Amino acid sequence: MKTPKQKNIDAYMLHQKHYQDRYDKFPPRVSDIDRAFKLYSWDTKYADLNILELWCCAGREYSYIREYTDNYLGIDIQDKTIDFAKKKYWSDKFVCADFENYSFSLNQDIVFAFASLLHCDKKSLKTMLEKIFNSLSDSWLLYISLKHASHYKVYSEEKSGRVFYLYSLSDIRSISSQLYKILYVDENTYNSQNWITLVLIKK
Repeated sequence: MKTPKQKNIDAYMLHQKHYQDRYDKFPPRVSDIDRAFKLYSWDTKYADLNILELWCCAGREYSYIREYTDNYLGIDIQDKTIDFAKKKYWSDKFVCADFENYSFSLNQDIVFAFASLLHCDKKSLKTMLEKIFNSLSDSWLLYISLKHASHYKVYSEEKSGRVFYLYSLSDIRSISSQLYKILYVDENTYNSQNWITLVLIKK
């Protein structure tokens, strides 16, 4: 029997063009990216910052992030999507890999994980938060968005077979509090789905 993780990988690999097209219908998350950079002091040289994006898809966020800095690495498991991003931006700043198994370089200043960790159960999410913590430079930022519910919940999407994990704010606090302090929280609803977006700073 396939694990939930393998079901998710199979769904994305089988329908890469579908998910890429759906993702690219929306503009970059300008306000979130601006907020992350502006949490730095006024004299910070943004061009010197190191940025890691998990599940970067075809580079939609990179198209705006590069206005701040070109010290960027995007990771995604979809090989054709990564090839598309490399050709689109004439760049080698994209890597095809499973970010749960990928060795992050140290001294990352901002890690963006927009809708990237929503296939992680509690154990995997805790492991990823620890892994990101160890890659971050002193006191810098993790910016995440997750599907949101009043309590931890697991559901499978019937058509695609994808498995999602929904978190409450208290769930995230419980999992992250030993390593991170929460700087910012936003809860919103999009297409009848509740989302939670957080900025976590390394303690």
